[in-house]
Amino acid sequence: MTTAKKKSTRAREIFMRKGKPAVHMSATSVAAAKQLEQAGFEYIFIGGDATLSYLLGVPGSYLELSDRLWVAKFFNEAVDLPVLVDCDHLAPLGAIHAAKAAEELIKLGIAGMDLDDRVLPTGADQGPKPGSGGLVREHVVDLGILPKENMVDKIKAIVEVRNALDPDFVVRARCYALDSNIPIPEAVDAMKAYRDAGADVIYIGYPPRDVEQIRQMVKEIDAPCTCPAYFLSYEEAADIGLCEVRYPYSHLFAMYSAGWDFLMDFRQRGVKAIADFTEKNRDNPYSGVNR
Repeated sequence: MTTAKKKSTRAREIFMRKGKPAVHMSATSVAAAKQLEQAGFEYIFIGGDATLSYLLGVPGSYLELSDRLWVAKFFNEAVDLPVLVDCDHLAPLGAIHAAKAAEELIKLGIAGMDLDDRVLPTGADQGPKPGSGGLVREHVVDLGILPKENMVDKIKAIVEVRNALDPDFVVRARCYALDSNIPIPEAVDAMKAYRDAGADVIYIGYPPRDVEQIRQMVKEIDAPCTCPAYFLSYEEAADIGLCEVRYPYSHLFAMYSAGWDFLMDFRQRGVKAIADFTEKNRDNPYSGVNR
């Protein structure tokens, strides 16, 4: 059922609330997005890696704005949930490109965007990661992060567009300083600068596996924060003060690993594997029992 509030308004409320982090699992396809919606998740994220590279077969950072808009349109029309888009392609581009991305996403009805400060490698440095089963995922070689001023300029340009077109549009800035072995104080200073430039949510890229250190960083940044930390439980994330707990690849790995097991079983046992799968999953709405 469609709600009266704009998707961006709902997204802003999700990320600004206190004590109840959103749960993040990226949607690898429109069908996956609808499944997440049916399972009770609150928003859909189109990731450069977890969605675009799996969906289209090339690293997400290869894809331009037009590609992202084309994909996002189908996702946004398929679900009633707010949809956010990873704009990691903006890393090597300037403020004018960031502003254009924000403008086009807002016009499409997208609820928010991510941008990050990684220096992206050349295509020769990218490809499937070990253990990916041959599926294309970005293999990002550490080349450092962009100058802080570069990120700040892009965030300010996006915020100017946001304020003019949709003040509720959520701007999430990703900082990968820690992943580049930059000391925590310097990393926190960069994230504060992103906050001061107008970013609504700060993404702490690959923090140490230390709950108290993350807690201290969140306190110092003094803004809604998220981080990719599979080791955190929902309760720990809430206690630390994160606005989101992220398990971005869990859904798609479950889908692909289950599919792989079925295919291997089918190669061995043929139609009997189909019958057994259907019976075993009779109560699962995706088992095909009623087809």
